[in-house]
Amino acid sequence: MIMKTNELPTEKVMSLVKYYDYSAYLDSRSVTSNYNDPEENTEVFEKAFDVVDQELIGYEFIEVENCGNYYRAIWHKIS
Repeated sequence: MIMKTNELPTEKVMSLVKYYDYSAYLDSRSVTSNYNDPEENTEVFEKAFDVVDQELIGYEFIEVENCGNYYRAIWHKIS
């Protein structure tokens, strides 16, 4: 999904979160800037991460994993 850094609607960002078992993931490839500029993409991902971190109730942030050519933020459900 292409987004401007100042336009990250919560609903759209949360729709990008993938859930598997007791984990939630946000993939940096799912959010890009309007011009697909690497520096802007990082900024958009960081802002999307902040939105998800605030909205994921009952989950604890674990790490941002470097997957080679993209990053993935990981949260685990608190039991």
